[in-house]
Amino acid sequence: MKLKKTIITTLLLWNSLFASPAFASETTDTIKNTQDKIADIQKQIQENKKHNTQLAAYIKEQHSKVEQEQEEVQSAAIDLAKTAAETKTMTVKRNAADHMLQMTNINSSSYVFTKEKVERLAEELEKQETKQAKEQSVVDKAEAKAKQAQTAYRDLVAQQKTVIAEQKTAEQKLTSEKAQLKKLETKKQEEKVVQAKAAKAQAAKEKAAKEKAAKDAAAAVAKQSHGVDHSNSGNAYEWGQCTWYVKTVAPWVGTYWGNGCQWGASAAADGYRVDSTPEVGAVAVFAAGQNGANAQYGHVGYVEAVNGDGTFTFSQGGLGFANPAGPNYQTLSAAGMQFIHRN
Repeated sequence: MKLKKTIITTLLLWNSLFASPAFASETTDTIKNTQDKIADIQKQIQENKKHNTQLAAYIKEQHSKVEQEQEEVQSAAIDLAKTAAETKTMTVKRNAADHMLQMTNINSSSYVFTKEKVERLAEELEKQETKQAKEQSVVDKAEAKAKQAQTAYRDLVAQQKTVIAEQKTAEQKLTSEKAQLKKLETKKQEEKVVQAKAAKAQAAKEKAAKEKAAKDAAAAVAKQSHGVDHSNSGNAYEWGQCTWYVKTVAPWVGTYWGNGCQWGASAAADGYRVDSTPEVGAVAVFAAGQNGANAQYGHVGYVEAVNGDGTFTFSQGGLGFANPAGPNYQTLSAAGMQFIHRN
């Protein structure tokens, strides 16, 4: 149990040494920021287009209004000019009549007539001047409205120029940001390639580390799995017995492991690995009566070869053979057998 905990601790240590944090690319953040900028610029461009369309409609409408106001100014100016000409003519006539009145003898019969004429012309001239003043007021108001309309028109045109300039700047900026985004996306792809290579290298490194840890752990297990080596204990088994033969060819086995069928338990007690897998150099243990073994004592043999068809070839000794001291060779199925491994 203590050995198992040691192995697990070793593997966990290697995992912790090679564990890498999640990669957060600054390029990804920069791409997101650039995409947001592009979205904002595109929104601004759309708003500018909409504003420009509205301004174009306002400018067209205002231009029509300017033309209308100018037509009204021209019409009022024509009326004013006509009235002014009439006023001038009437002024000339009144002045002439006034001059005639001054030249006429006050006691003459024509004086009264001339005076009445002067007074009548003066009255008509006054009315004419009032009319001219009103028409002049109309012209002034029309000109003021026309000037106001012209100013509004010029302001709209100036606004449109500003919007068009902003639109051009935004489109240039959009082109620049798109070029930057393309570079960033290319950089991100390059980073992905680098990350993939790094991940592959890291995975290989982790695999190698785990394999080393497993190998070291297995070595530790193997080291602790070595049984008691009895190579220097001599051979106390009776000559001609299967146990004597195996002790002769595998001195490391125990000297007092009992009958052949008892060797598996005895070897395990001495710290040897005992399982059902044949291996060259291992000891094959036959249970009592198994595969022709003695029905009471069982049998043991020394594995010489492991075959691909599930059988193994072993050498053996025993009084039942022509050569009791061995070796006598035989091939059997490994199914149901026990095998004692030196390591």
